[in-house]
Amino acid sequence: MAAERRDELIEELLRLEPALMRARFSVQPPPLLDIDITMLQFKALMIMFLAASSDPNGMRVSDLARHLSVSAATASTLIDRLVDRDLVDRREDPQDRRQHLCRTSAQGQQLVVHFFEAMRAQCRELLAVLSEEELQTLIASSNILIGAADRVRVKEPAL
Repeated sequence: MAAERRDELIEELLRLEPALMRARFSVQPPPLLDIDITMLQFKALMIMFLAASSDPNGMRVSDLARHLSVSAATASTLIDRLVDRDLVDRREDPQDRRQHLCRTSAQGQQLVVHFFEAMRAQCRELLAVLSEEELQTLIASSNILIGAADRVRVKEPAL
């Protein structure tokens, strides 16, 4: 019975997620509308940006392809376009010259940071109308979700 109730609560939270997104986007337009790249290009930039914290030299095109669930050829073409726009730096892997390492360029990092800043501004405007008690509840809830992510991460490899 308890497992069934947990499943119902999880489904209710998931049902509320689109309404939360609509509420956020009603405050300000989504920051992705300001970015002139495809969604797949943006995903690639985000993956490389986040991966830089664990490997500042960059990631192999084959690893990026795996994270994006695309072929190596598709990932290579995607990287070519991002390199042409100065959003990604690409160089040979010194340990395997057949491979290339890619990472977000300074301009690519600026684009990702701009996205996060726009998301924060959107969120800040929404949070500004909440009471102190409501904010404390959200902080506690966010910490619970962060803890849950840590528990899941122990089971699965990260980027």
